[in-house]
Amino acid sequence: MSTTLKVENEIVLQGMAARGDDLSKARVVDYTAVFVDEASALTFAQRVQALGYTIDIELSQAVASRPWDSVASRKMIPSLDGITDAEVSLDIIAKELNGRMDGRGCLKPD
Repeated sequence: MSTTLKVENEIVLQGMAARGDDLSKARVVDYTAVFVDEASALTFAQRVQALGYTIDIELSQAVASRPWDSVASRKMIPSLDGITDAEVSLDIIAKELNGRMDGRGCLKPD
């Protein structure tokens, strides 16, 4: 597990808690992977859907060198290990397809 990623996620979670977010409640967490082409984004989507994620693919062009976004979403309790493990696992799949992770996010629970 990436120590740097774990530290980054810990800082984010601490900030959420400091703003009054109840981290014991499940919510949808989104993980964005970026790809060079639509075919790679679609292959990523198929692979992570099999792991229980829902997927949204779009040509966002937010990252010029990898204009295709594939957002993998799953409802979970936002724990440090859970979020970091998911991001590491998704990054392995993305890298196999010449992509990379480009962040994560979530809203407060309903």
